[in-house]
Amino acid sequence: MAKKVSIELIDDIDGTRISEGGGRTVQFSFQGHDYEIDLADHNVSALEKALAPFTQNARTVRGTTGRRRTSVKVSGPTMSSTVRKWAQENGVTVPPRGRIPFAVIDSYNAAHRS
Repeated sequence: MAKKVSIELIDDIDGTRISEGGGRTVQFSFQGHDYEIDLADHNVSALEKALAPFTQNARTVRGTTGRRRTSVKVSGPTMSSTVRKWAQENGVTVPPRGRIPFAVIDSYNAAHRS
């Protein structure tokens, strides 16, 4: 029996489904903390409008490298093996060693939410 696991982006503000091409993940930093949020186009526009007075008057900081996270080290070997086992049982491709991609961890978490 084959299974297909799909990952669906949901707007983190209002819970609407983000259709392909209709939104994006927005990264920003504030007071030394980096943030990432998934937003539909209408909420991207709202965020840009709300930040406009600040970004128009702010200085651009150069020399930092913005890295998009693609994987994470899961807490401890027990958790890693649990996620890997779940992924394999559900037809999700996961590397046998090393970091587990965020998409896999997000799928695991979504499947195990109460």
